[in-house]
Amino acid sequence: MRQAAKYIEPAKPRVGTSTRVARASAGEAADQKRNPHWRHLSTHTGGHGGDGPRPIASALPTKVDGTPKIQRLCAECEDELRIGGLPVQAKSVVGAAGDKYEREAEAVAHRVMRMPATSRTDAGVALSVSKAREPILQRKPAAVTAYNFIGMPVQGGINPTMQGRLDDVADELRTRFTAVHSRAPGDDAELRDWAGVFSMAGWRHRPGSTSKHCSGSAVDVNYRNQPYIATRTGSVYGGEAAGAALTSQRRAAVEVYDRAVEFAYGEARADVSARTAATTTTPRESTSSVYRRFRNVHDALRIYLGLAFHTSPDRATRRPLANIATATESQLLAGIPTAERRAEGVAVNNIREYILNHQYDPNASDNTYHWNWEDSFMARDYYFQMLRDYEFVRVPMVVGNPEARPAVTRNPARGFLHMTEEFVVATVDTGNLRWGIADLGDAESGDTHHFDLGHHGGVAPDCN
Repeated sequence: MRQAAKYIEPAKPRVGTSTRVARASAGEAADQKRNPHWRHLSTHTGGHGGDGPRPIASALPTKVDGTPKIQRLCAECEDELRIGGLPVQAKSVVGAAGDKYEREAEAVAHRVMRMPATSRTDAGVALSVSKAREPILQRKPAAVTAYNFIGMPVQGGINPTMQGRLDDVADELRTRFTAVHSRAPGDDAELRDWAGVFSMAGWRHRPGSTSKHCSGSAVDVNYRNQPYIATRTGSVYGGEAAGAALTSQRRAAVEVYDRAVEFAYGEARADVSARTAATTTTPRESTSSVYRRFRNVHDALRIYLGLAFHTSPDRATRRPLANIATATESQLLAGIPTAERRAEGVAVNNIREYILNHQYDPNASDNTYHWNWEDSFMARDYYFQMLRDYEFVRVPMVVGNPEARPAVTRNPARGFLHMTEEFVVATVDTGNLRWGIADLGDAESGDTHHFDLGHHGGVAPDCN
């Protein structure tokens, strides 16, 4: 439970690249002093009037429901999603692990692997097969074998060291579940659901890679809705290694986090930094602390964007606008389809009602109650900034290779973290695994779904 909301003195306006808007009249100075939320807005060329760019605002939604039950792989392998040139559907239909399609795929794979080394012949004439039509035989290290995590198959398998670590994680989760519920879990599915784990993938085919996945020393959990996100540690904007050149896009995404936590909680800055290492005087940051920092931002993002955007489908299958910061209102409305955003009138009303229902209350049980009723008049400004921020923040949440304007991204209105604290703490602290969101260093942390040994477990990596 959060502490009761406290009055927050408004920050002094920044110079140059300020994201705040000064009130126009002298009579509004007093409002600005007692109301920190006027500093949510920033002006771009064109100001408030007409069809020019709107000021930067922030906004909120109700809590988003559960997560789909099938996911993909980690940031190190995001580029392999586009399979066979199939078109991306407007709305994803997610099947359960082990459904008929997955079983069919497994059967095909087994048939391919059992094919004889030489082709059959007929009357002494070899059957010729075009190279373009030959099956691709994938190999993996012999030590990487099939494994079930709490009754759920780990796609691709993992090595013995990783299997032992995940056995320890499963035992710890059973112990934690029993302590919380005063009974053992009814079955494996109940335990996985409690932990927030709906898919897990280990080894996979990626020629030339030497990632931890290639030795079965890493797993990706709930890949579909847990993306690689942008992070900020000091002055370093981190994220997926392949997108290291996208510094401005990462900075823009992190600034959306800032506006989201300010809008949701009245806080000035989102903390999405890498884990704090131990020093001679302080211990290493706990996994619970890391989880709660990122969960705070995840919740704020859902609150902020959920008032203006739908949370389904879970992916946006179009490229972000080319001119996000300077787009006019008309361009924003035309460029972001209503399949993704809420209609202007509906969203503006949602934002206004949210603000009025979360007015400052010194006796409130959490810090979302920090608004003044006058802020409700800015609901339309908030809406148009939310449209911009949705476009900014989804760029690093790419499905595939990082790029400035990716063709497919996750839906940021769903947030980015869908595992429970119990699962993450057990996996990192009991399983002694690195969590990609905060344990890959300042420049590469942000891999929400990824856990690994930090080494290859004595197995030579082979993703060919």
